[in-house]
This record gives sequence, C-alpha cells and structure tokens, in this order.
Amino acid sequence: MRGKEPLADVEVFVPEFNRTASTNRHGVFTLQVRAMPQRPVRLVARKGGYVTYRADATLGQYLVQLHHAEGK
Repeated sequence: MRGKEPLADVEVFVPEFNRTASTNRHGVFTLQVRAMPQRPVRLVARKGGYVTYRADATLGQYLVQLHHAEGK
C-alpha cells in the first residue's frame, strides 16, 4: 500500500508567492506567507519518479492532502 503512506521530500511550491517547502518523513510541510487569511492559492507538489500534482488550497488551512501518482 505504498500510495497510502506519507511521502517525504516532496517539494511543495506556491507559485503566487514564490515559496517552496519540503515534506518531512510524516508527509507534513509548512509554508509561511504574508497575505490575507483564507486566501485561495495554487499548490504544486513534485518529487522525482512521481507525476507532478497541482491542487487548490486555502491559506490558513491546517490539512492539505496531496495525492501523488507514481510516474512511469
């Protein structure tokens, strides 16, 4: 069940603020930006060997689930 386990070292990028963070061994990441709370943003998650994932999120949100599909 590899797809259900947390994934470390995923690069999570918020293009609008040019901010990047990486997930830890628990699949957790933190990004800090100066903006209005509850503002919608776009997240881009990348890791070698996996398909790049894009998702909409809200600033101030405590849980964002990123689902990666393995690349070919």
